[in-house]
Amino acid sequence: MASFDFIDSAASGYRFAWDNRGLVLRLAALPVLTKTASLALVFALGWQDNILRQGLIFIPATFMEGWMIAVCVRMAMFGIQESLLGLQRPLLGATLVYVLVQMMLSLAAGLAMGPLEQLAPHAPEAGDSASMMEFLASLAILATTVWLFRLFWLHIPVVMDISMQQFLQHIRSYFSSLQMMGIWVVTLVPPGMVLIIVVQLLNAPFGGSSANTPLALIGLNFFLQSLFAVLIAVIGNVAMAYGIRSALQGAPDRKVF
Repeated sequence: MASFDFIDSAASGYRFAWDNRGLVLRLAALPVLTKTASLALVFALGWQDNILRQGLIFIPATFMEGWMIAVCVRMAMFGIQESLLGLQRPLLGATLVYVLVQMMLSLAAGLAMGPLEQLAPHAPEAGDSASMMEFLASLAILATTVWLFRLFWLHIPVVMDISMQQFLQHIRSYFSSLQMMGIWVVTLVPPGMVLIIVVQLLNAPFGGSSANTPLALIGLNFFLQSLFAVLIAVIGNVAMAYGIRSALQGAPDRKVF
């Protein structure tokens, strides 16, 4: 069974981002600006609650983000020199897989929102016999989502030149998904908390209402959300790559396979 040291992997992700912060920020410039423009377009069109349409608008930003993530993972695993040698096949392949997975997630989330909104007004009262069935159904959905979590990272073995069969074979246990979720949580929560605090401090003078917030500040909020989202994606994916390498090879300090 594959074993992920999620603390060490997450620390490696943070360390990579800090040690290469100048290069990471330069690579992030275009994805961040594109994501910011996409957020502004969603806001202007009033599509904040329409996940399906948002997924279409974010396709260009997702492509750029996927390419950046592929380059950063390649840099972390094999060094800067090899990552910049024009390795189009693994980089392009990983980008396409990343975009496909993100589009499928948007589609699944968008399709799930409809039934959930219809069920909300008709939630069963306490003691209703249907409540137990809904509870069991929720547990089944949660368990399935945890198992599927490993499939959200299929782009990483592509960019690392690992066969998909080898990757799926080593992470076939349910516990592997829980360990991968541990890496994701440790890389998501700290930067996410920083973003929440910064945004709240910026919006505090205006009562947190978008109606009273100047457009310039709304644009700054979009930029900060995009910047943190891209940086979190880089840290999380690099950390996941370290975890996958450690699980498959048992040698997290090696630079090549």
